Amino acid sequence: MKDNKKELVVKLFRYVTPYKFAITISLVAMVVIAIFEPLVPALLTPLIDENLVKNNYDNAWKIPALLILVFVFKGLAEYIANVSSQWIANKAISEIRQDVFKHQILLPLETHNYETPGRITSRFLYDIPQISASISSAWIILIRDSLVLIALTSYLFYVSWALTLIMLIVAPPIAFLINRVGEKMRSSNLEIQEATGELAKSINQSIEGIKEIKLYGNEKQQSLSFKKVSEYIRKKTMRVVKLSSANVPTVQVLAALAVTVVIYVATLLSKQNELTPGQFVSYIAAMSLLFEPIRRLTSVNAVIQKGLAASKSIFNLLRLEKEEIHTNDASDQNFSLDVCDPRSPMIEFEQVSFKYLDQNEYALKDVSFKIFKNESIGIVGASGSGKTTIINLLSGFYNVTKGEIKIGSKNLNKISLESLRKSISWVGQPVVLFDDSVKSNVLMGNNSADENQVIEALKKSNSMEFVNKLENKIHYKIGPNGSLLSGGQCQRLAIARSLLRNAPIFLFDEATSALDSQSEKAIFDAITKIKKNKTIITIAHRISTIRNCDRIFVFDAGKLIQIGSHNELIKKDGMYKKLVLISEAND
Repeated sequence: MKDNKKELVVKLFRYVTPYKFAITISLVAMVVIAIFEPLVPALLTPLIDENLVKNNYDNAWKIPALLILVFVFKGLAEYIANVSSQWIANKAISEIRQDVFKHQILLPLETHNYETPGRITSRFLYDIPQISASISSAWIILIRDSLVLIALTSYLFYVSWALTLIMLIVAPPIAFLINRVGEKMRSSNLEIQEATGELAKSINQSIEGIKEIKLYGNEKQQSLSFKKVSEYIRKKTMRVVKLSSANVPTVQVLAALAVTVVIYVATLLSKQNELTPGQFVSYIAAMSLLFEPIRRLTSVNAVIQKGLAASKSIFNLLRLEKEEIHTNDASDQNFSLDVCDPRSPMIEFEQVSFKYLDQNEYALKDVSFKIFKNESIGIVGASGSGKTTIINLLSGFYNVTKGEIKIGSKNLNKISLESLRKSISWVGQPVVLFDDSVKSNVLMGNNSADENQVIEALKKSNSMEFVNKLENKIHYKIGPNGSLLSGGQCQRLAIARSLLRNAPIFLFDEATSALDSQSEKAIFDAITKIKKNKTIITIAHRISTIRNCDRIFVFDAGKLIQIGSHNELIKKDGMYKKLVLISEAND
């Protein structure tokens, strides 16, 4: 579904309507500006006809005094109009920014995967500022100057309707020109938005992959790729600039042509005594005052078109369906895996198949298994065998293509994502940390925990040995994605975060891949302590990681081909034994 210009304006206006009082103040101030604008040329009539032509100086001070008052009140009204309008615009933009961010993080993981980080970033850094400009200064100009034009034109009709009709002959071609140019500029701005997303993607990739770029001598290729996108944006931007720049003088030439004819006719009328000298000067002055609002209205069209193009991108995002975090199922309110019957499976896959949207092959094919409460499960297999897909489905990131998943004997689709995810402690690979303190990163696992609980989780994950050496200890800022820490230290913090959550189910996806053998042992000593009352699922390439699990699931090409303990599986000539031999050879 595509939004036309009218629909986009209506949607943007909805963000403004809650501020009715401020809107009223702003509009009243703009009306005052429009009323006072024609008073300046109007006061010239008595000034010239009475004071100068008739040499009547009895009240010579009145006209200058009135002119000062007009400018004082007009200036005050302009101040009120600008401040109140900017306040409304900034409140609306703040709401849009919050809605976009909230909607973005509530989108399903699958939707995130199909949009580049660069496009997401450019939405905040490019699109929203364009909307901000269009509903702040642009709309102030549009409303205020339109009212001023109406007031000045009304005064011109009052002085001489015949001259004003001559002047208005150029109005239709000016309106057509502005509309035509606006359509072209909006189209170009949409293309600039998409290209800006590509530019942001290029920047993000070069930052994240700077080591690879340097090691492989890829600087030139990256620079050429960046230059190509940058040049495309430059050309499209220049097209908008040319259209906008040509638009203003063309309108001014048409307006000047009308003014020239009007001045000539006004001179003839004045000669025939149909216009007094004061009326003549007043009319020309009022007509000259039209130029500036016309120029601003013509120029602001470019800003408005940019804003409409940007708002189209924003509203397309807000139209995307987000994850349903909650559910209306009353039974879900009391959902808890802590009271799960030990004799019943805590987790059950029944003939589950799954296929990613962009893939032809199934990632999982007719997978069935049961996991009981407090059982530790290891999952192994070659890359692409479906191991991580199991974790993604259990976490509610994706819905199964076929089959059924049950958690605590309840269909996973009948459990709200909020309840489901409260039941899971998760450590993934690669580890993701935030540009904040050690404490804040660990607290993400449980925001209600106190400092002592944070320290205890750090101890269990073997993190305190390096945290105590950091400046400010647990209050140390670790940098973007833990850039000021080593890979192993980052992984231990992620494990501390999962331990603090203390959920019934622990999911470890290559959770110890960046740890040395000593740290790995310390981690699994901690995991051994929680095994008694936690259900643990561990994905690993290193067999040492899952050797002591109660059962091991072996996957190959999306199928579950072996189940058993380490001792049971090692005795069989199968995939598991091959993986053990490969792992031992690598160690």
